[in-house]
Amino acid sequence: MIKNGIFNLIGQSLKLGSNILVMPILIQYLGVTLFGFLSWTTAILASVQIAEGGLSAGLLFFLSEEESSEKLDHTKKNEVLSSGIFFLVLSSILVFLIIYLLSPFFISTLHIGPERSNEVMRALLIGAGLVSVRILQSFFWAVLQSKQLYKTYNTISTLQIIATNISWALLAYLGEKSLPTYITWGFIISVVFTIVLIPFAIKVIPLFNWRFSKKTTSKMLNYNLGVWGSNVGSILFSQGDKIIVGHTLGITALTTYTIFTNVVSQLNQFTAQAVNPIIPLVRSGLSSSNNKANNLSISVKNFFLLNIYLSLGGAGLFIVMAEPILQFFLKSNFEKSSAFQFQILSLIYGIYTLSVTGYYISLSLGYSRRVMIISILSSFTTLVSMYFSSIAFGIIGIVLSNAFFFSILILLVQGMKRIGLPLWSWVSMIVVPLSVVIFLSLFVSLVDLNVFNQIALSIVFTIFMTISFFNKYQGTFDVKSKLLSKLFNMKNRYE
Repeated sequence: MIKNGIFNLIGQSLKLGSNILVMPILIQYLGVTLFGFLSWTTAILASVQIAEGGLSAGLLFFLSEEESSEKLDHTKKNEVLSSGIFFLVLSSILVFLIIYLLSPFFISTLHIGPERSNEVMRALLIGAGLVSVRILQSFFWAVLQSKQLYKTYNTISTLQIIATNISWALLAYLGEKSLPTYITWGFIISVVFTIVLIPFAIKVIPLFNWRFSKKTTSKMLNYNLGVWGSNVGSILFSQGDKIIVGHTLGITALTTYTIFTNVVSQLNQFTAQAVNPIIPLVRSGLSSSNNKANNLSISVKNFFLLNIYLSLGGAGLFIVMAEPILQFFLKSNFEKSSAFQFQILSLIYGIYTLSVTGYYISLSLGYSRRVMIISILSSFTTLVSMYFSSIAFGIIGIVLSNAFFFSILILLVQGMKRIGLPLWSWVSMIVVPLSVVIFLSLFVSLVDLNVFNQIALSIVFTIFMTISFFNKYQGTFDVKSKLLSKLFNMKNRYE
């Protein structure tokens, strides 16, 4: 199961690499203002994708349940897929209605002229088609993941992101300044990769026959609504802050803040990709033999260990390398104060990302409604704080207000409790890496380091965190013994 997490990490690494390479190109050739509008538009489209209504998570939940059952029921599986198709069509209709009806309101928050307003409106309407295609893809992603085909899923999704980024970079380099053109190319590339994806999905569901069941649809709706609510909370937190910054501080400040969040949000995305396979793991662990269920807590602790070192390790590297990272993206627009703001945001994101394991455990156990309530409340309190803090303190107020999202860590406490892990057994896993990252933050803020020292410190920190990870990982799965066993077998083979 960890192998699936590794596949996800590789895919996410390639996506991050393409984003890092493309972002400064877009800023350079589009300019700060147009890049800000492009960021704002993609944030709105990402927000509207909540019309998916928890489709992918619901499908993965119910399909994984069927796959892990002692006797595979193709009739039940067809009911789940048929209900999924029903929700897919409904979601696509909602996307167009939301964008058509609410776009004028969204655009009015930017306080821009009629010509630019019309351009943004066209981009959003084209984006409605883009979001619909992404929702269709989420249906197929869930099918592939329920079959543990993470390698196929990551290959296709990664190539799609890279192709989109390359097309946008080429458009910018060639002097294209029309916002709708960028969204159109994103739509075209998404359609092409959806066509590529369809045969892979069909191959793993060859026995599909339409079989609509009110009971199954009702169960999926109940679960999906909870996931939808948690998605609303996530979207409010990850995209709502950009809307607030654009409204209260302007497009230039939005560009800087977007760079901040685009970089540090990779902590959450990397960790989510690595820990996501825990959903079918928990489902199968609970519905299979007692022997398999007994190993569940060990596997969950292993995933949580990966969660800890990815989120806090990544945060530490961002804190140390804050100045070079921002200089790479902002070029001549870089200011020393931006590095301090970025370091604070990195620490905040690193800590709140510890909740990812608890989030997926709760979803896999069917507590989607509880996830919804906690996510929405956490996001709402964070955004309210952001709005008033931005008015009073500017961008530093926005950055500090992200700490209100720490309340999402309730999901971690509840998730671990539900699978029977004692509090100190997993809290003790956090103490050392968190203490090191906090100490590192204080050290970097007090000592002025040049680039050479920053790189050297990053290397030392990475080595320490890697050794610490494998020492604890060894205690769970005895990695060292397995490695020595393989080496011994290889030696005997060649003697």
